[in-house]
Amino acid sequence: MKKIFTLFTLFLTYSFASAQCGYVIEMQDSWGDGWNGASIDISVNGSIVSNVTVSAGSGDTVSVDVLSGDAVDFSFNSGSYDNEVTFTIIDPTGTTLGSFGPSPATGSFLTHTSNSTCNTHFAVNTQLITVVPMVCMLVVVYWEMH
Repeated sequence: MKKIFTLFTLFLTYSFASAQCGYVIEMQDSWGDGWNGASIDISVNGSIVSNVTVSAGSGDTVSVDVLSGDAVDFSFNSGSYDNEVTFTIIDPTGTTLGSFGPSPATGSFLTHTSNSTCNTHFAVNTQLITVVPMVCMLVVVYWEMH
């Protein structure tokens, strides 16, 4: 059973890792004390889906998954000491769309049509998973997609 689970896990890891679904935001703070209230809103198709910041330290990297063709907008929210704030936005194919700061302009600074290779969101509600023990150390897993 452990081998089957490991094989299944490796398959899922490879499948999701090979898909290029997300924008990467590499954020830095030159003073090393976080962004002091500054943040970036990421909107997809007109709705804010994430607000990212460096809460402490000199940097952080986050990824926001999107679908192919989504309209993605990045908006900077000012904080204290914006002169310490820099960041880079990388699209799902690995192309750098821009490096911003220090002292980035407040408001919307980048709009991009997603070139993600992902066409559907995949989420599993674990309450809908049924595990059925079988003979010979085989386990069958069923789930419902909604």
